[in-house]
Amino acid sequence: MKFDFKTRCLSYLKRYQTFILYALFGIPPTLVSFGGYALLINLFSIKAFLASGISWTAALIVSFFLYRRFVFQSYRQNTGLRKILVEFFKFTALRICSGAMETGFVWFFVDFLGFHQYLFKVIASFLAALFNFCISKLFVFKAQRDSFKRRT
Repeated sequence: MKFDFKTRCLSYLKRYQTFILYALFGIPPTLVSFGGYALLINLFSIKAFLASGISWTAALIVSFFLYRRFVFQSYRQNTGLRKILVEFFKFTALRICSGAMETGFVWFFVDFLGFHQYLFKVIASFLAALFNFCISKLFVFKAQRDSFKRRT
């Protein structure tokens, strides 16, 4: 049996397309979050806690519209202000929950158990992103998944 690298790669890309797009379209909100945070602190001398909250909110809005449009493509089925607001509320609630989980993870492993602060922040962020992806796909932007079920 011959191993076809190109076919295998295309197969993986197709299988994991949504996750790959999720990761790629997660870059702009990350830049908004960190860039906005730095800008608010350095240019406007805003306190770190407030700058973090403002930049997190801006990144949340950016990520919602990017994921809605380019990753899960729910804009095709969920039109109308009411449906968009319901999606946004679910998305925001999910992000608040995952943020609390990430913070709790860091507190437990870093502050309570004394593990490495940066390593466990990265692990916590990765787990939160994975959680966000799964919950977004299953509960927030589920129109794409439901429409695929109807087609097949």
